[in-house]
Amino acid sequence: MAVPARRAFDLPRTSRPALRVVRGRARARRVPFLLFASVLVATLVLLLTSAQALLGQGAFRMSELQERIERLDTEQDLLRVRAARVTSPERIADAARRAGLVVPGQVEVLDG
Repeated sequence: MAVPARRAFDLPRTSRPALRVVRGRARARRVPFLLFASVLVATLVLLLTSAQALLGQGAFRMSELQERIERLDTEQDLLRVRAARVTSPERIADAARRAGLVVPGQVEVLDG
């Protein structure tokens, strides 16, 4: 007579410990890394935003200074023209005549 084949659940048990699924460690290791990565990304975004704002302010300040340079260049040109008119020999001679000054006939230089 043939003996029926034994199935796995019919086999005698050995002294092997029962297996169990361990999940806590992988998650516990992942949390500090995710926290560190999140803080790092947030810090980098904040630094990048701050740098962009500083660059924008610098560009705005530079354009203001360029406008001021143009105004001061124009004012300097006007002042040069005015100084040239004020110091011209013809104007000085006219002002001297109006004040009653006359040109001397003879100029003497004294050495002393």
